[in-house]
Amino acid sequence: MSTIPIARDIIGALNDNIRHDYTACGIFHPKTSSCRVGMLSTALHCFPIALKVYMPLNAAVLVLFKRGQFLKDPRGMLLKLLKSSARSSIFFTLLVTGIINGACGMRRLFGRETYFGYIAAGLLSGLSVLVEAPSRRVELAMYCFLRALESGWDVGVKLNWWANVRHGEVALFSAAMGALMTIYQNDPTTIGLTYHSVLTRIFGRN
Repeated sequence: MSTIPIARDIIGALNDNIRHDYTACGIFHPKTSSCRVGMLSTALHCFPIALKVYMPLNAAVLVLFKRGQFLKDPRGMLLKLLKSSARSSIFFTLLVTGIINGACGMRRLFGRETYFGYIAAGLLSGLSVLVEAPSRRVELAMYCFLRALESGWDVGVKLNWWANVRHGEVALFSAAMGALMTIYQNDPTTIGLTYHSVLTRIFGRN
């Protein structure tokens, strides 16, 4: 176990003086037996990481696609940048904390480990999307939906519910790009402004 990177990190964080009621709790918050303290620790750990991701990303969007607005109102655009980055970071923090530590609450509620506990924690954590701007919610929902489909497919393959399709990801990517380009060709107004700008820069205007 100690040769596996993740397992090595967990083993290194374990304390012989700390006893957890559930094995999963020992994995998710090994440094404390308190699920509440573990939740706070997860949130404090996730927020700065998320901010480091969203701040440069939003800054890049500002520089590449909103330079005109920035030159007209630099202070206002910088405030929007900070607000958007903070909002997205809070969303990400709530989502991760809810999924990881929400499962702790479900264990306490049901008194044992259950698959439904993880499903319920995931569903409740999904409400964190309400923190985001309405225009971003559909994009995030689509992203999470695709990840859920991917995870569901992988689980089905491992359980032998269906066979893996060789190079299936290539076929799926091709189909997705075909659908995207069809929309770009026939109804470009349905594509988000940022994505539409990227497609226009790459493929030009129709």
